[in-house]
Amino acid sequence: MHNETITTPAVVSTQPVKSQPSPRLLKLALDVHLRQHVVAMQYDGSSPKPPQRFSPPGLLAWVQKQIVQGWQLVSCYEAGPFGYGLHRQLTALDRYLAGNPHALALVRVPTEAQERQRSESRLRQSLKRDLKLIAQRGRGLAMQYGFSLKDKWYGARNWPRLVVPPPGCGNS
Repeated sequence: MHNETITTPAVVSTQPVKSQPSPRLLKLALDVHLRQHVVAMQYDGSSPKPPQRFSPPGLLAWVQKQIVQGWQLVSCYEAGPFGYGLHRQLTALDRYLAGNPHALALVRVPTEAQERQRSESRLRQSLKRDLKLIAQRGRGLAMQYGFSLKDKWYGARNWPRLVVPPPGCGNS
């Protein structure tokens, strides 16, 4: 038996030469709060850096400096109670990311008027739920003392008609 040498042929491929260097990519993960924004960052493919704290105007100034230095930025944050204002401010600094549209879940950012209308509607719904809850608590408290409150017992027009028993009356 003889030893047979098996060789794998080399594969040569030519890659197109880019006329411009690839952009330096800076990824920002933001935790947005009223008085400060906490930012974890990753420069190109390096390990993420420890989070840093910025005031809201300080973050915008820092981002502008990064753009001037040639960084292409990608930011990710939950809009939450602050809405999309930070997104609008960041995109006003630069329209920064062109690339894979499937890399992140895309979210339609509403206009300021749409966002205001939605927040007003949500607040109105929340207040209606709160009012029902508070009315039920009032009914429960009244029942505890042997009284029955019906329908919309609360409100400025109904207060004068409510009979408040003297202390010591009821089911105590």
